[in-house]
Amino acid sequence: KPSWLHSSGASAEGSALARSSSALTFDPVFIRLCTIMGCMNGKQDDEKNGKEEKGMKRANTGSAQRGEEARSELAVLSVKTDTKYADEFIQAVGQEVFLRLFSTSLDHDKAKQKDGFMILVEEQDGLSDKQKQDLKRAQEIGLKVFRTYTDDDFLSMKAIRTISATVRSWCDDKDKSGKMDMENIFVGKDGAKKDGEAKP
Repeated sequence: KPSWLHSSGASAEGSALARSSSALTFDPVFIRLCTIMGCMNGKQDDEKNGKEEKGMKRANTGSAQRGEEARSELAVLSVKTDTKYADEFIQAVGQEVFLRLFSTSLDHDKAKQKDGFMILVEEQDGLSDKQKQDLKRAQEIGLKVFRTYTDDDFLSMKAIRTISATVRSWCDDKDKSGKMDMENIFVGKDGAKKDGEAKP
């Protein structure tokens, strides 16, 4: 339920976006996500289950108090590891009223089964090798991808709201099966830039 994220090189199920993996790896990005979102639900060993459930309970209670309803879809968030932009993106997603309602999955397949999607966060210098793997896997199984790209190292909440509106439009579409192509969302300085100008 409410919470979020996965990074290229790190995943978090029960957060708000993820990668295909048979086991959860606790790297710096995952720890930051858990701290920010107050959630630690994932596909982990049995001894970790109690902590996961408590984390999810805290996240769900917070959303209930705000009058929000958690989304049933699972999300995968692919960001770079240890960059300021990635940190800001993670925090902004956790504050956005719609995006924070999604849980994350550790693997792309599970997200696909739950009618989920992946947000691929491309920074100015392009995708990391892990992010390229994330994209390849998503395309292999037909997981919806929202690729954000930028020409700036600054991320505004207006940009996050643009991403949120695009994701919401797709999630609420009753005929989304015919709209599975990757969507490019520009979140940089040049507001006139079009999807068609996005790098392949």
